[in-house]
Amino acid sequence: MSNRIQYQNWLNSILATTGDAFQLNAAGWERAIKRMEARESSWIVKIVSVIGGIMATQFFLGFLLIGGITESPIALSIIGTCLIIGSLFALRKVDLLIADTIAICSYLTGFVLVALAQNLWKVSINQAAVIQLVLALITLIFIRHTILAFFAFSIVIGCGLFLFFNHSLLAWVQVWPAALSITLVILYEKEARIIRFLRHMGSWYRPLLLVVALVFIGMLQLLGKRHLVQGIGEDFSYVSILLLLLFVRLVYQILPMFDVYERNQRIAITACVALIILPTLISPAIVGILLLLLLSFRAGDRWIWILSLVSLIVFMSEYYYDLDYTLLTKSYILMGTGAGFLLLYFFTRKKWTTHEME
Repeated sequence: MSNRIQYQNWLNSILATTGDAFQLNAAGWERAIKRMEARESSWIVKIVSVIGGIMATQFFLGFLLIGGITESPIALSIIGTCLIIGSLFALRKVDLLIADTIAICSYLTGFVLVALAQNLWKVSINQAAVIQLVLALITLIFIRHTILAFFAFSIVIGCGLFLFFNHSLLAWVQVWPAALSITLVILYEKEARIIRFLRHMGSWYRPLLLVVALVFIGMLQLLGKRHLVQGIGEDFSYVSILLLLLFVRLVYQILPMFDVYERNQRIAITACVALIILPTLISPAIVGILLLLLLSFRAGDRWIWILSLVSLIVFMSEYYYDLDYTLLTKSYILMGTGAGFLLLYFFTRKKWTTHEME
């Protein structure tokens, strides 16, 4: 189904619900549809366009290197700042796909040039990270573009993570997944309020959500491989319990989507799910990714749901491989888990069938 038909169906639903209370500007609606259709293109075209822009950026950096400009920190700072400022305001004047690509590449190139200037000025690596972080925060004030906002949030959170790890705070690494899990719950459950609060900066929401989700998955992966990284503590009971509580709460809330409304049934199903998930407390990655999977499913966020599903398969494979048991014991664990899920399925299916017959 084309986007035009989908938008028209949404409009018809709104008109059917609101009736005469909803006044439609037909001319404005048609202009908006045509503008969105003009911006649409296949993923292949977008990918090729971005790759072409990145290659052009590399040639431009090579030209600067040959011209000797990279030896002057002042020139690098001026050019980098001009590229960043130009990328922020170019998209407000031109609404084309090629302009998006050029602006994104200019934005990233500007940050690279500023980083090179900091290196020539012998700025310490911590100070350089703080400068990049502050610069990205300043640019966020003027950004109204989704992809630029994604890169800006990536720079901000990336610099924050670098400063965190560079100050030998690995023993407190469990703070990150705990804080990110709460942030994800708030972002998903308070989406309407957040977008209404941001108003003209509503384009921040999706990039921020995606960056937080990606960093959350990365931190879960780090916890899963903590035995390979020196300095990370071994006690992750607090973050595991927090993730389990958030997951159980979400399971209880999401059951009405499957026509399970009775309180006793919801409590019983939630308790069964908690018992099945309880053995994974030694691996916070599984509980955390299940939480993200259910959050994205309830919100209808297809891309993060797919990303969570792939991550769940990876984390489950790593969890099974890292178990310090014999293959026979692992087989028993797999069979017991599978039997538990089948019992849960038949229990819920029987309740639904009985409810439908009534």
